[in-house]
Amino acid sequence: MAEQATVMNPALMQFLIVGALVLASGNIIGIIAFWMKMGGRLQTGENAMSQATLAQAQVKLLEEKFNDYREQAAKEFLTDRRLIEAENRMTKSVDGMRNDVREQMGSVRDEVKGLNARLDKFMQSELERARSKT
Repeated sequence: MAEQATVMNPALMQFLIVGALVLASGNIIGIIAFWMKMGGRLQTGENAMSQATLAQAQVKLLEEKFNDYREQAAKEFLTDRRLIEAENRMTKSVDGMRNDVREQMGSVRDEVKGLNARLDKFMQSELERARSKT
């Protein structure tokens, strides 16, 4: 058998070569774009880490300042005299509330006594009416 030599159309051959080059360049562009995006994300991650470290340092500084303020406030504001004044104000307030409750209880007690008297009168009149019927 004689082998036949297959001859390709030159236009088809050129079309296939151009298509292969386009596909290869598309793949190369895709790889470059992937690594550029990945590099941007890595840079963003590094920026986030540096910002987090900075924020952590600021929190530590604020914590130290607050501790200093708390110590200073304890020294300046909570003297013995001021503690006694605050305790006296609280005692006076509690005494006032106690007196209010006692007054309320007194008025409730008076109301209950009045209600008892009316019930006694009602029961007495009903008892007398029942006796008069018999």
